[in-house]
Amino acid sequence: MTDFFSHLHPLLVHLPIGILLAAFVLEAMARWMGQVQLRPAVQLMIGLGLTAAVLSAGTGWLLGRGGGYDQELLTKHQYWGFGTVAIFGILWWYKSGKLYLPLLVGGTLALVVTGHFGGGLTHGEAYLFESESVDNQSVEPSAFSISPETKIFAGLIQPIFESKCVSCHRPEKKKGKLLLTDEAGIRTGGEHGNVLTPGLPDSSLLMKKIYLPKEHDDHMPPAGKPQLTELEIKLLAWWIESGADFQSTLKDQPLPESISSLMAKNSGVSDNPVFLKNVAPANSGDIQKLRSLGAHIQQISVDQPWLSVSFAGNQNLQPAHWEALRTLKQQIVDIDFSHVNLEKFSFDNVEFPHLVKLNLSNTSASPQLARMLKKSNYLEHLNITNTRADQSLLDVLPTLTHLRKLFIWQTGIQPETFENWKKQFPNLKIYAGAYIPDDAPMTLRPPKLKYGRSFFDDTAHVELDFPFKGVEIYYTLDEAASPTTQSSRYQGTIVLDQTSHIRAFAAKKGWTNSSLVDAVFVKKKLAIRNASLATPPSPKYPAKGA
Repeated sequence: MTDFFSHLHPLLVHLPIGILLAAFVLEAMARWMGQVQLRPAVQLMIGLGLTAAVLSAGTGWLLGRGGGYDQELLTKHQYWGFGTVAIFGILWWYKSGKLYLPLLVGGTLALVVTGHFGGGLTHGEAYLFESESVDNQSVEPSAFSISPETKIFAGLIQPIFESKCVSCHRPEKKKGKLLLTDEAGIRTGGEHGNVLTPGLPDSSLLMKKIYLPKEHDDHMPPAGKPQLTELEIKLLAWWIESGADFQSTLKDQPLPESISSLMAKNSGVSDNPVFLKNVAPANSGDIQKLRSLGAHIQQISVDQPWLSVSFAGNQNLQPAHWEALRTLKQQIVDIDFSHVNLEKFSFDNVEFPHLVKLNLSNTSASPQLARMLKKSNYLEHLNITNTRADQSLLDVLPTLTHLRKLFIWQTGIQPETFENWKKQFPNLKIYAGAYIPDDAPMTLRPPKLKYGRSFFDDTAHVELDFPFKGVEIYYTLDEAASPTTQSSRYQGTIVLDQTSHIRAFAAKKGWTNSSLVDAVFVKKKLAIRNASLATPPSPKYPAKGA
């Protein structure tokens, strides 16, 4: 029964905060804004807030007796909480006088301090200044973030604990006397004993609590907290089944195929073996040299050698750029050459053996494109949008066993060709855009009508506008017929002196005429001289009269 009442504290703790802060605001309005009619509500809210504060303090005291919290921070929270109750208790009894306002201000400040220490118990002492709570960090491992040298516990298991568990199992809040921030705490276990049984994940207390239904009181993480993903659960179970070793690497214990596939699926990366290769990190001097030549270089993952390089938009590539690139060919997995002039360079001797992603959109690389692709056995993502390609690409595709995405919009490849590719390579997604024949005319957008008012007294001035030159605009005021190229051609401002309906369209040789744009303009014939109200307004709200 004690546990039941103690667990009511998180439910009750927000009531006194909201009610008593509202009482302070209403008192400020009554005192400094002349809203004296609010005073009875202030007393009522202080009474309700005091009641809620007593219940919150009592259940909080019971919760604190259960342990699992930083004792120093818990003591501060409790003392300030009891002090807040005492101040508002005196305030409830001392309804007026010189001490009323100091007591109200002091009680409100004490309430804020109490809430601050409570937040520290729940989220850590530095919760106000953390840019992102550990509860919300995503640590899904991916094929980019691991290698044979990755330590299983430090690289795969500990990030799961940090993301989903340490908010309740850290030195400041050791729930159930269990610490999951380091090896020593995990080996020691908690108040119910060891949480790991090496070799037997189903017998380990840690996994038992994770496997419980989410609505179960003992399920971990508790309801309302970020839950473990399927991948995270499988990783924990595999680690325990493998012996729960804290020092072994993926070279010692490779991931099973089921976990590797799930990891690749979740990270958007296919089961590409290139990321499991043991490649030495790039020389920092070589990276700096390429950066000095205008390349944007980014390391894809911390403690991993893989690099992403971009020359996007650079129209002045020189042989020095290629030489600098070759020094990093083992580490480069992503290259962006979009909108780069590559006419001066030959791809005959260019080789990036670990390339996964290549962007050649809006370039002129097609003559040697097939030769370069033949040397890119691990390529997954190829973009040759608006780059003239020929049928030699068809001969290369069967060799690219890891290719998953191909962007070929506006490449000159005919629709029937890539439709055949889709049938031949079912795992390949081809993005070809909408096919528009070269002789298909484009449709103009409608012209824009510009005017002040559609109701006018004397005359209305109307203009027609189009965003580029060489386009003719035709219009008509005749209700009996739609405008054609034989109608009036717009040459300047149209002045209307009577009710009219304008309809217009844009036309240009070699283009399809735009759709119609229209507007009705009404000349006012009646003028309102005066007005009176049949029923006079309330004397309380006369405004400016009728």
